[in-house]
Amino acid sequence: MAMLQLKNIDVIFNWGTVNETQVFDNFNLDIEKGQFVSVVGSNGSGKTTLLNLVAGNLEPTSGEILLEGKSILNLAEYERSHFIGRVFQDPGKGTSPSMTILENMALADNKGQTFGLQRGVNRKRLDFYRSQLEQLELGLEDKLNVKVGALSGGQRQALSLLICTLTPIQLLILDEHTAALDPKTSETIMELTNKLIQEKGLTTLMVTHNLRYAVEYGNRLLMMNKGEAVIDAQDAEKDKLEINDLVQVFSEISIELGN
Repeated sequence: MAMLQLKNIDVIFNWGTVNETQVFDNFNLDIEKGQFVSVVGSNGSGKTTLLNLVAGNLEPTSGEILLEGKSILNLAEYERSHFIGRVFQDPGKGTSPSMTILENMALADNKGQTFGLQRGVNRKRLDFYRSQLEQLELGLEDKLNVKVGALSGGQRQALSLLICTLTPIQLLILDEHTAALDPKTSETIMELTNKLIQEKGLTTLMVTHNLRYAVEYGNRLLMMNKGEAVIDAQDAEKDKLEINDLVQVFSEISIELGN
């Protein structure tokens, strides 16, 4: 059984109005445990809608979404966050800027539990937090009492990624998480992302506009267009893909749309 299953998904926006738009029409997708799936596509292709469906901030018009065989449709976004981690494009969304690195990590460490701040900042966990921060190789292990708002965008995104995976999760969603960073920082964050995914064996769904990242990272690649996967390559087939292959398909789609 696949880790994540989307079955017969329909998504219609502005139902019954002149602006009615159907993004997905009987869409199906299975993602196996441990797969690292890169998703690319032009604006309006359905890639962001796919993430929002899985994360829980968008309900399908019809269809089923199963995680390890159990429906998650009746779970709100905050309920899904206990087992689905999400890193956003905006480095500011994954952390609380007014709290310190230590406080942010303590909150993540106690996710789903009821606790006061004193319990949240468990001093016995300091060594664990430092060891986790050392993995980032950004010197944050020596800045536990620094407020997150004082960090650079790259440092905040690295911290968001770490916090997101601090407790066990079943699925990691990466929502164009390098798009707002400069090229050098993007490379650093992407390498760190891959390292954490491999070390923790995380099932991952990553939307990116960077075709090179889509080709170089992960073991499966989806190219979306009009709510369909026009490319679905995995393992050896994906390894053969080159950026020019994706560019060619993009060009064909663009010509078809009259652009």
